[in-house]
Amino acid sequence: MCAAPLAWAGRLIRTVREDWAAAGRTGRPRIVGQVNVALGEAATPARRALAAYYGREDWGIPITDPGELADTVAAYRALGADELVLYCWAGDPAQVDVLAQVLGLTPTA
Repeated sequence: MCAAPLAWAGRLIRTVREDWAAAGRTGRPRIVGQVNVALGEAATPARRALAAYYGREDWGIPITDPGELADTVAAYRALGADELVLYCWAGDPAQVDVLAQVLGLTPTA
């Protein structure tokens, strides 16, 4: 699981794959990424909550821009991730619909 900024993901995923091969494992590791997200009105409270959680303002910064979210999903796909968890820092369950709409998906709920 790669719960880190996209800027670190490529290096982390490469390391996992290299270590997997070096250990003589067959097949390939399952790569799961995780990014923090909060769009629209949820962005400001999410930033505050994450800063409180980490005890600093420069870690866990959520993706708050729809275009950046779409680009991040595409980048993880290009890195060969099997799954990307969108860790939503919004208090309103309707945020799921917002995220789905931005990504052109249909919510499952």
